[in-house]
Amino acid sequence: MEWIWITVLIIPGIVLMTLNEKELYKELLPNDTPPPYMLRLLNHIIVAFPFTVLGLFFYKRADLENALTLSIDWLVILLSLACAFINIVAYYIFLKKNISTSTFYQMERTRKKTWISTRCLYGGIVEEIIFRFGLMSFFIWLLTQFTDQEILSFWIANILASILFALAHLPGIQQKKSQSQKESFSI
Repeated sequence: MEWIWITVLIIPGIVLMTLNEKELYKELLPNDTPPPYMLRLLNHIIVAFPFTVLGLFFYKRADLENALTLSIDWLVILLSLACAFINIVAYYIFLKKNISTSTFYQMERTRKKTWISTRCLYGGIVEEIIFRFGLMSFFIWLLTQFTDQEILSFWIANILASILFALAHLPGIQQKKSQSQKESFSI
């Protein structure tokens, strides 16, 4: 039954990202024709569904069954808002100061071209299911095979999933950087 709920959660994000990508492809590769819609859709399905299956297979084995039914209280909401605020500050103060102006504005143009619904449903749900539900469940299960320290396993798995999440986004950032450097040379 869980697979139905997870599928219902990830499909809207995948469809929206597939729709949004056409414009992103045109911006990144202006001389190339974007892949057809169905090919882009299939690409996202091939990426998302194996991690969804991985999560469905390992979350109970990692003893996360009760974690999915925890209630959200005020502390969780306050911590989430604090993390969002720290992220905004890091993005607009730290990142903006430490990358070239052209790269930053290229990132901003891309962010603005990606619909808010796509950013929320793909980044906020699909990517979380891939990295937190799929990979983190697997890592927790794997680590608990070597130690009975559940908290330690949880934190190491969380860190590993976070590192892989960051690494998965590096090619896009590098591509934006390369594109802004090409634009700088052509001016």
